Parts: sequence; structure tokens; C-alpha cells
Amino acid sequence: MNQENEAKKLKIFTTVNDFQKEDANGIVADKRLIGFGSTSSYINDKGEEQKPNALQVLQHLDRIEKFLKASDIDPRKMPIILTGDRVVDDNGKEKSETTMVAKYFTNKYIDPETAQTKFINKLMISYGKNTVNPETGEMEYAPSITATRGKNGYVLDSDKYINQQVKEKFIDMSKNVDSYGNSVKFTLGMNDKIKMHNEYPQLANLTNYIVEQGGVAMTEISFAQGRGAVISNVNPIKKENLQKIHTENLEQQINKGLDI
Repeated sequence: MNQENEAKKLKIFTTVNDFQKEDANGIVADKRLIGFGSTSSYINDKGEEQKPNALQVLQHLDRIEKFLKASDIDPRKMPIILTGDRVVDDNGKEKSETTMVAKYFTNKYIDPETAQTKFINKLMISYGKNTVNPETGEMEYAPSITATRGKNGYVLDSDKYINQQVKEKFIDMSKNVDSYGNSVKFTLGMNDKIKMHNEYPQLANLTNYIVEQGGVAMTEISFAQGRGAVISNVNPIKKENLQKIHTENLEQQINKGLDI
């Protein structure tokens, strides 16, 4: 690994919660919920407060994609759940009013200059549910927006290619904060614990360790020459220190992304 790669690291807040869920037939299944923190306000290098926004959400999804790759997972197979617009219910608890689903995918195209086949990384964020047209029987997919990965991460595609209502909802959700100053929360779209152990052993081993250490950690990802993203360190965080961490705005490190 060269000096540049040694200096390039990414940190992502990671939470793991095990629970059981009973289905309609009374069958109890083991579940594991993996979270990746949330976007929030932070102080930049100039000492200025940066409010949560849509770009932060896209940057966070970019970091989660690198986490998945470092865990030997094809990101295209793993949706990410975004929740936001939290309000206080009748019991005094905050609940999310908006849920969106982010999916990674790739587009193939022919370079007009070289005539070579190339691939570009894309991101689709959908709002609502897929439905079946009662007349045709065809699947009608939930409205969505897309983003394309550029040199500095994902950027929303041109307005003429995306659903404007979903875009407005996404931007509004990205700006709204709860009583803790957090905006959009991120969780892994797959929570079947047995499937995780069978199909994604590296992720299972990592999250097993985090559970053993209390369920909360800062996962560090490095970029090794010839190997790409690798998980280089896991620093457990005691739950009693979470409020202190929030107060000291450790999320600044997460929101800034790469420490170069």
C-alpha cells in the first residue's frame, strides 16, 4: 500500500440490533438490524455549521456502498432503507413519516469515441410501493429519482430524467431534523439473520463482533492497492457515551467522509 492509500480512510457509524419476529403463521425468525447512523449538522474545516441536505444523503449512500464492498458484498444486491421526517406521536415517541428505498445498479453503454463497452455506477431512490396494474397485470414500479457517480461521488440526474415529486420529497426529508438534530437514518434492507450468515459470512462475522462489544461501533475502511475497500478497524462505542458523542459532533467525521 502506498503512502497515499495509507492516508485515505473512511469511517462509518455502525449499529447492530438482534431481535425476533413472529409471522402470521406463528413462526418466529431471528432478525438482525444493521444501521449506519444518520445525516446531521456538523462544523466544517472553516468553522461553519453545515445543515443536513440532499448531497449529504448521497455522500452517505456512497460510503455505505464502500462498506458493502469492503464486506465482500455486491451492493447491487443490497437495498438501503432511508427514513426521515420524524414527528412525535401520541405516546411522545418520535416516528418516521417518510420511507424511501435506495438501490445501487450499473448502466452499460458504448463509448462513442472508442466504441468500447463501459459501465457507470448509478443509484435509484424510490418512494412508495410497486403495484400491479389490474387491467394489464404488469408491474408498475414506485416513482423514483436516480443519481450518477462522478469523480466526487453521486449527483442527482437531470430533472428531465427523474420524478419531480420524489425529488422534492427527498430534498425536504434531507433537510428536516428531529429533536436530536439528526435527519435521514440509514439501515440495511436485509435483516434475515440466517440468510446473512449463510450468504454474507464476512458481514455476519463483523456484526457478530459489534454485537459482542455492545452493538455500536465506528467501522474504519481503508483502500488497499490492488484490493480496493477493506475493513481495517472496528472501534466499539459504549452506549452510555452515545449522547456525549453526539454532543461533541463525532458525526462530523462521518459526514466529511474520507480523511485525507
